[in-house]
Amino acid sequence: MNKNIIKKNISILLTLVALAILPNCARYKAKKLYPPQAPTHEKDNLVVAKKTLTEEEARKIFGGRKIIERGYTPVQIYVKNKSNKTYYLNPNDIQAPLEPSTSVARKLHRDVGWKTAKYFFIGGPLWATIEGVSSYEANRNINTDFREKTVRLDEVIKIRPYGVINKVMFIPNENYTSDNLKITLTSPELKKRVLFDL
Repeated sequence: MNKNIIKKNISILLTLVALAILPNCARYKAKKLYPPQAPTHEKDNLVVAKKTLTEEEARKIFGGRKIIERGYTPVQIYVKNKSNKTYYLNPNDIQAPLEPSTSVARKLHRDVGWKTAKYFFIGGPLWATIEGVSSYEANRNINTDFREKTVRLDEVIKIRPYGVINKVMFIPNENYTSDNLKITLTSPELKKRVLFDL
């Protein structure tokens, strides 16, 4: 085999390997949110736990994204309803300066325009297209994941009888203190409000 054919084959092989590897950089691979290993508080057949997540724990849960470094402390809230009545968690009944999860999600997005332009100059239009589509998909997956896993300021969370909620909320780092987080769970049926000091 002559040297030109070998060089051409190596060039094609390297191009194929790069095409296979590059889009993986833009993927969003989040893990399931498990109940926290944290002290529990029980009152009126409700069990509540709070855990402040480390950067490493948050990165596993939210696809490798650095949340604390971007200015937010992720706090996991777990509620188990052991009663036969429905309770609600209204974000207004959480005594903490919560950041909208949509704002946090946007800060974790990949810059589609920048990535597309960068890969256009590195590898041409094909790589730019692949990276642009992959970044767009990653951003869409971040939004979906945040809708499912986080406390949203525009949504009251329903805790069904014998049900569980397990969510993460975000507090700006400068406003976060590890103690004295208060949440109130409400049962309209019982006309009752249950306060937890976590």
